[in-house]
Amino acid sequence: MLGTSIRVMNPGEPSTTYHWDTEQEDFLVLFGEAILIIEGLERSLRQWDFVHCPPESRHAFVGAGTDPCVLLCASSRQFQKDGPWGYYCSDPVAEGYNAGAPEDTQDPELAYARFAAG
Repeated sequence: MLGTSIRVMNPGEPSTTYHWDTEQEDFLVLFGEAILIIEGLERSLRQWDFVHCPPESRHAFVGAGTDPCVLLCASSRQFQKDGPWGYYCSDPVAEGYNAGAPEDTQDPELAYARFAAG
């Protein structure tokens, strides 16, 4: 029940839409720099910085610096099969990085509509 992924973000590119999950998540910057948006605040990250997000921590990452950022992501998926996984969230700080949802929602189509193919 462990989920892992590696995300590569170019400078200015969000990793995901600002959201919270029912499960805890952990992140490790493997290369480059990023901005962490967490609970409406910004934090600069660089290689080997580690971030732990307890359940229901609102967060997103955005590539920063001049090179791509490589982010290792890990979390449990134990309880997601039984109910809502969490929510995409609206937040003014996240919106400033094109990472905010237009409103709080569980609908991924609404949360990612700003990236729709044109």
